[in-house]
This record gives sequence, structure tokens and C-alpha cells, in this order.
Amino acid sequence: ALTNAAYLAAKTMSTVGYGDIDLETDESKVFIVCYAAATVNLFSSCVELLSLGFKPRHVQMHHILAVLTVGGGLMTWLEGWEAHEGAYWTMITATTIGFGDY
Repeated sequence: ALTNAAYLAAKTMSTVGYGDIDLETDESKVFIVCYAAATVNLFSSCVELLSLGFKPRHVQMHHILAVLTVGGGLMTWLEGWEAHEGAYWTMITATTIGFGDY
């Protein structure tokens, strides 16, 4: 269980989705949206710092929230999903994590 959790955490943070994990519960989808919002920017900043000293570019949290609100709202309206499903789909798609469940 611990190795699966570490694997999911690393895949999500690095935005490398192989389509081999399917989050089944609503709670896990809400958690992964929050986790991705917090860690994707941090991970990309660390990678940029390590690669030839490039200056990191930070994405503002209000930009992430705007994308989640607009994209999630649009998908909720178009597909008839609940709000957390729309936010989950938007975060996983926009960050190219792509777990393969949509």
C-alpha cells in the first residue's frame, strides 16, 4: 500500500500519467485535485532550478482556481457531472497527468 501511495504521489506531482491507476472514490478525486494543485508547481520549480539554472516560473494559485472553476463548471454543465467530477477532470487534463479514467 505504501509503495502504491508513493507511486501515485510521484506520478501526480511529475504529471506523468500512464493510465494504469483509476481513482474510484469521490474523496480520492477531491484529494488528488488539491494535491496536484499544491505539488505540480513545486515540482516544476525544482526541476527548472536543477536544469541549467533556469529561473522558475510560478503559477499563481488564483490562476489554478480560475481554470478549475471555469473548466470544472463547463464540464459539469455540459456533461451533467457533479462539481468535484468536473474539477477532477479539468485538473487531470489541464496538467496532462492523465490517469486514463476519462
